Amino acid sequence: MSVLQYITSQRGKKLLVYNNYIHRQDRRDENKIIWRCNGNQKCSGRVHVSENDIVLKYVDHSHLSDVAKIQAKKTVEGMKTLAKENSLTTRAILGEGSSQVIIQ
Repeated sequence: MSVLQYITSQRGKKLLVYNNYIHRQDRRDENKIIWRCNGNQKCSGRVHVSENDIVLKYVDHSHLSDVAKIQAKKTVEGMKTLAKENSLTTRAILGEGSSQVIIQ
């Protein structure tokens, strides 16, 4: 079973990473949040998550996952956080961020 992870979009929105797919929030009610596939407009991939981060339902995707895109988004998010919290030079931030990249 995969673990729920959250990252931030370029516009500051919360994104869900689950089963190596990126999801954006589609709907919310008092019991659950429905996350929809963020990678493909025609994809029917969904994740229904309870308020305490328990997966209630998972709908398969109609395309392959892109692990490299997820890793890139996590790396960029880490570099942005580092830039906000420190007074490091741009070169130092890029060096730190690129050292975190896992090459497969």
